[in-house]
Amino acid sequence: MGKTARAVSGSAVLLLAGYASLSAATITVTSPGDSIQNDGLCTLREAIISANTNPVPAPPAGECANGTAGADTINFAIPGAGLHTIILVGTGLPAITESVTIDGFTQSGATANSNATGALNAVYTVAIDGSGAGGTSAIFTTTGGSSTFRGLAVNRGALQGQSGFSIGSSGNHIE
Repeated sequence: MGKTARAVSGSAVLLLAGYASLSAATITVTSPGDSIQNDGLCTLREAIISANTNPVPAPPAGECANGTAGADTINFAIPGAGLHTIILVGTGLPAITESVTIDGFTQSGATANSNATGALNAVYTVAIDGSGAGGTSAIFTTTGGSSTFRGLAVNRGALQGQSGFSIGSSGNHIE
């Protein structure tokens, strides 16, 4: 079921472009960088901004996909094997203001834990290093509610003893 904006004047109906769907978007991170650039890559910082702002018109090819008004998903497809570390520069990531799932287990080589008891056997291939995020920033801040963070190794928060998360809303899950 799509969302359509209509302007009615007399008996004429005008359909406005850019309002085709209410369904959630999947935004794919393709770079371990932490910049905001028009460079054909999608960083985690850019993906969160896209999920928050639902930009119209569509971004250039290779950049982050548009977010939607629904609960978006941020997946990972960073080229290469092994652990991909995203080192934050200057500040924590942008505050998450709308529901989103950030799923590190979508990165190639990652696997969720399958042990019901005993030692965990998850394989993480996306790490977020907050050591360069600045002295007052959490790595992740959420105010939108109903967000899920999974499959990420979150470490080196800039504040002493910081867990990396600042949760300012309800219904969030850290898996």
